[in-house]
Amino acid sequence: AFTISIVTFSVTVSLAQVFAREFDYSINSSQEFIAYGAMNLVGAFFSSFTAAGSLSRSTIQANSGGKTQLVSLVSSGIILIVLVGLSFLFEPLPKSVLASIIWVALYGMFKQTKDVWKYFKLSVWDMSVWLVVFISTVLLGVDLGLAVGIGCSLFFIILRTILPYSSVLGQAKDTEIYRNMENFEEVQHIPGVLIYRFQAPLCFVNGKVFRTRLELVSNLNKEGMNKREPGCIEQLVNKEL
Repeated sequence: AFTISIVTFSVTVSLAQVFAREFDYSINSSQEFIAYGAMNLVGAFFSSFTAAGSLSRSTIQANSGGKTQLVSLVSSGIILIVLVGLSFLFEPLPKSVLASIIWVALYGMFKQTKDVWKYFKLSVWDMSVWLVVFISTVLLGVDLGLAVGIGCSLFFIILRTILPYSSVLGQAKDTEIYRNMENFEEVQHIPGVLIYRFQAPLCFVNGKVFRTRLELVSNLNKEGMNKREPGCIEQLVNKEL
């Protein structure tokens, strides 16, 4: 039951986020979690199946122009009528004909696979996680693939904390805009000022990396990094001596 609930929630929320981006609205994952929990809790008293979002049916309804929850009620009524009174008409049809209906509805989503290389250019880390999860789901199943995905995501989060992206920023001419000097030729170095960006919380696991990279970009040696001004007490002791 725990595996079913995790897989159901993950698939349903992911599907909701896809349509939220397509139709320009936002969803609240916590609210979705409460709604599905309450719905399945009530259904458990009537021996109903676990409720979840359907990728194929949701895509068909979206492509048909459906906008509200009333679409699900209408489509459920039509399906009930077909199952009760018109099922004999679909019995002689081969499964390939019925599968083609789903394929046409999902064609737009399958077409998005050509954008994989574009997303690789945007973020190698995120696309690496996506590839691992995709291959694991195909080979091991949805439940194990989801577990591998969670573990892989945690691993990459830790790795990105230990070895984060860093850069030296320059100022765009006559503006207050600062960009990476390696990616933007228009920005200029500010004389006497070094702006170094370290895209991770500074903690004990990446402190050494931060110091090493800062030495490289600022041309400071270890002696210069360790050199400091004497404190107030040290100044008083030095005067007395």
